[in-house]
Amino acid sequence: MDIQVIAAVFLALAIVFIIGQIWFHLVDGILKAVRRTFTKKQTWYPLPDEETEKIIDKR
Repeated sequence: MDIQVIAAVFLALAIVFIIGQIWFHLVDGILKAVRRTFTKKQTWYPLPDEETEKIIDKR
């Protein structure tokens, strides 16, 4: 094999790798933005503390 063919194959693989990395980070960023949009940081229902549970259990 000629050195130019080896260099061309290496360059093609490097380009595929770089495009794959860019694509992964782009899709990952979009998914994180969508998750942030549709999920809340707060709990939708606070769990009762232990004292409240003891009072409820005694009833």
